[in-house]
Amino acid sequence: MKYLLDTNTISQIMRKNIAATSRAVGIGHENLCVSSVSFAEIQYGLARKPEATTMRQVAELFLENMEIAPFDKAAADTYAQFRANLEKTGRNLAPLDLMIAAHAHHLGAILVTNDQAFFKIDGLQVQDWTK
Repeated sequence: MKYLLDTNTISQIMRKNIAATSRAVGIGHENLCVSSVSFAEIQYGLARKPEATTMRQVAELFLENMEIAPFDKAAADTYAQFRANLEKTGRNLAPLDLMIAAHAHHLGAILVTNDQAFFKIDGLQVQDWTK
């Protein structure tokens, strides 16, 4: 099974959240991936804080052997369907979060996040590793 780590899960692991880190280590990096959308969010966070050299080193170390899954046309098609379905029900999700959710679904991966908004998306497999 493939697990796509959401941006907040990556941050939890980088901050050494014991529960999230233990699950990631137990599953093994070969079964984990990161969306290019989350990768961009992490890079943006680091760019905003150039003085955070230790956090940059931790991020580089964590991500160096991680599969970065590209957000491609098929993932974009899934995003369009997810967004249209959410709008029909009067629900909404931040655009980048919705892209990550659609990406996980497109890849057939379980999305790992502690953001409860993701748990309300029909058809999306979600786990919270922070508890």
